[in-house]
Amino acid sequence: MRSSPVSLYLRVRSPEGGWLYARSVTASNGRIRPLHALIDGKPVYRAEGVYYLRYSLDGKRIWRTVGSDASLAQVALQRKALELQAVNLGLAVPEPILPGLATPEPVPSLAGKIVVKTFTI
Repeated sequence: MRSSPVSLYLRVRSPEGGWLYARSVTASNGRIRPLHALIDGKPVYRAEGVYYLRYSLDGKRIWRTVGSDASLAQVALQRKALELQAVNLGLAVPEPILPGLATPEPVPSLAGKIVVKTFTI
């Protein structure tokens, strides 16, 4: 079985102060371990990491940012892999409804809006 034409990397700060791309770490259940990068062969947690997809399109290497959320990065990885597979099979790929990745809207804070009522019997 061939490996996927799309890879997921985590861009993290190196010990020297620069930035480097490191492969993301996958757990035994197939999901991405949030903000863990494979550095020197060991999984390392990096809170400042941002996920990037790496793939080739018409012979050109593409690096596309997908954010710092591991679950959204996993979905973007699967989507891009299916999209490239469809192109290789000669199928038409529909344009996305929303440009880029759809990110969930933040939930407004409920602090100060919840009233707790107590009753005495």
